[in-house]
Amino acid sequence: MFSYVHTTSKLIVNNSRKRFLDIFIKNYLFSLIGGLSQKEFGFDTLFKILNKISNFKNSLKDDQRLFIDSGGYSIIKGDVNPRDLQKFIECYNIFLKDYAETSCDKIFSLDIPIFLKYPSFNKKKNIYEINKKSLIASKKILDKNNKLYDKFIFVWQFKILNQYFIWNKLYNEIFKEEKQIKNFAIGGMVGLRKVSNIKFSPFILMFYKCLNLIINNGHKQNCIHMLGINFIPDRFTMVFLSLLSDNYYFHSESQNVEVLYDNIHYSIAGFFRIRNLKMIFNKNNKPILKHVCYDSDYIVSIFENKDKEIAKMLKDELNNLSEKKQFNDLEFFAILNVYKQLYVDYILLNLIKKYNIVKIFTESKNFNTFKHFYIKIYNMMLIDYPFIFKDYNEQILLNFKYIFGCHKWLMNDRSEQQFEKINQKFITHIKFPNILN
Repeated sequence: MFSYVHTTSKLIVNNSRKRFLDIFIKNYLFSLIGGLSQKEFGFDTLFKILNKISNFKNSLKDDQRLFIDSGGYSIIKGDVNPRDLQKFIECYNIFLKDYAETSCDKIFSLDIPIFLKYPSFNKKKNIYEINKKSLIASKKILDKNNKLYDKFIFVWQFKILNQYFIWNKLYNEIFKEEKQIKNFAIGGMVGLRKVSNIKFSPFILMFYKCLNLIINNGHKQNCIHMLGINFIPDRFTMVFLSLLSDNYYFHSESQNVEVLYDNIHYSIAGFFRIRNLKMIFNKNNKPILKHVCYDSDYIVSIFENKDKEIAKMLKDELNNLSEKKQFNDLEFFAILNVYKQLYVDYILLNLIKKYNIVKIFTESKNFNTFKHFYIKIYNMMLIDYPFIFKDYNEQILLNFKYIFGCHKWLMNDRSEQQFEKINQKFITHIKFPNILN
């Protein structure tokens, strides 16, 4: 299964915005950062955010889920002084111990990959020791309440070798032997493409590392979450990996893995592109990309059966846009862009199914055989959806090349030593600046 997790923000404090999102959003991400980002934070500020989290959780429908972010970004960007880290860890673990069971469906581990404002602390020894303290404290809580292992997501940092070595060591020392971890997240990817200028999806080998651990750990329900993804080749690859896992790696209901991702870019892009926001329309069974006001009735009709009041509000805003009048709530367009991007995900999912790409992949004896078939498929997808695939053939094919190697390893060798050699070489190709001494 493949799922998007929507990052909460000021967009949802308004009830009508939340109702709009609820039409198509099943997963929300809420951060503890609101209670731990102050210069002077503590249990009192934590309790303030607890009320907001509890109220938000209570507002969700039965089929919706709430994910909790650790708030560690406050440490990364420098809002928290290194001398206060122990208190920060304590606050996070109070939430994990006393509130996670009832106030959320999933919670990310507290990971501290770097200190941007305090570069003198960016040493392997410091990063390892502070993350070890955090994870050991969390493990004590998890072991006393095994139900929390269903919710706990181990965040794995990897984009430079020193980080990867640290998180390998942390997982191996703290969690590997008892095989209790069911959920993993691949972190550090926000802005990674811009910094490194890579053409491949950086998470591919880490996905297989986590997948192999999930298979070995033997739990029924598991997830792998990609933190901070929005690029089309990345999303196409995630959808493919999800379907490949569902249809090939897990043959029965005895074990499965859900592939998830989040990003805040969809909302921000919609907010800043109001005047030229484009949507996907189906005209005469042909998809086209046009300005959102190209056919406002078509857009409104999508939501009308779900919530007539929201549909009416959306129609009013589209009329205001068309007539260049003042908006009642311009952030409706940020939400509309989120819907558009999830519709793109839906298209990617159905194209991979339509052209049997998973079947072709698994039945191809080598990559060149698969490449021969895939190029024909890509050209057909490009004809129908040029506004989605653009010039992405090279990036997607490169991803498939890496996936083919990982697939072969998983199905045949599965030597951890061999995989580590390949993964370490892969990480060096990301070429992210080495920030740990």
